[in-house]
Amino acid sequence: DVVLRDVDRAAIDRGIAHATRTGERQVAKGRASADDLAAALARIAPAEDDDALAGCAVAIEVVPEDIEIKRGVFVRLDAALPPGALIASNTS
Repeated sequence: DVVLRDVDRAAIDRGIAHATRTGERQVAKGRASADDLAAALARIAPAEDDDALAGCAVAIEVVPEDIEIKRGVFVRLDAALPPGALIASNTS
């Protein structure tokens, strides 16, 4: 299961749309079934607040390459995630 967390609902919707398009390409190529795609999409939980992260074992931040933004995200993740959770950075 995946929690897709963002401060902007439009960004969440774009992420789900991207996952849908990617899955549809896999279905078209015969690499997955429509049922597989539906099941995968059903496991994405959109969230606009940090409370949704309380049960997550892994968080991957994907924010702009601005150290102050990243620091703020790491502070919020540290407060929201359970002890022992892994925090990864998507840094270019």
